[in-house]
Amino acid sequence: MKKHLRARLGRFAAIAAVALCALGLLTGCGDTYYDYDGSGYFTSADGYMRVAYQEHFQQLSSVDKNAIGLDWVDEKVNLQIVRYRKDDEMFTERSVKTLDQFIELYYANGLEYLHKYSTFGDLQEFTFEHFDGAKGYDVDTEKDGKKVASRIYYLEDAKNFYVLYLNGDPEHYRAHFEVLDAICHTLEVVPRDQVK
Repeated sequence: MKKHLRARLGRFAAIAAVALCALGLLTGCGDTYYDYDGSGYFTSADGYMRVAYQEHFQQLSSVDKNAIGLDWVDEKVNLQIVRYRKDDEMFTERSVKTLDQFIELYYANGLEYLHKYSTFGDLQEFTFEHFDGAKGYDVDTEKDGKKVASRIYYLEDAKNFYVLYLNGDPEHYRAHFEVLDAICHTLEVVPRDQVK
């Protein structure tokens, strides 16, 4: 059982590596994109969640089916949203039930690597429509002369936890933060009758 749980937590850390790719701290992150379908949304491959379409952004196809990845290549900014089911064994076996417990586990198994290169702001509460809880912090990272500015949001609803990463080159990130943040605040669960 413990070996299985370690494998599940390894998957959790691997999914957290999406953030490191977005932050430009890992190499080999593929950049392949979906063609925009004209629906007015960017939707995860599993059909579960979506955000409003925003001009200039391209949706990454090289992310897990429970994720949405968006790039504005010319402006060097990126947004990643990943959904985690609360009833997943990696949470139930560790009695992770609250947003604070999720944040602690996520940090320990995904973001701890960043700590030696980063300055983390204070964890703050935020408001997102349709979600029961939202917290987040700003992160400034520098590694090998590369600087990245970001915000990480953690959300929850009755069935899932969500992690949202807004990030990019510091100058461009700050210039386009409001656009990235506005996209995040359009996040919604797709009504079951609309899932394709």
